Amino acid sequence: MPFFDGWMFLEDFAELKSKLAKRINIYMVSSSIDPRDMNRAKEFQEVSEFVVKPVSIETFSRLLKVA
Repeated sequence: MPFFDGWMFLEDFAELKSKLAKRINIYMVSSSIDPRDMNRAKEFQEVSEFVVKPVSIETFSRLLKVA
């Protein structure tokens, strides 16, 4: 099976989203604190938020309320 990472998923999802009946919120959860990753995630309008692990209880609760 070929390697498939989150960036590849986002690229494929960007093409698929127009066929979906409703909007899907995508929260990118990563251990990366690299500003390049954060900026790359912002390039995808499909990504609602970039969340750095570990995810705090407060952040998790806030994200659940948005969904």
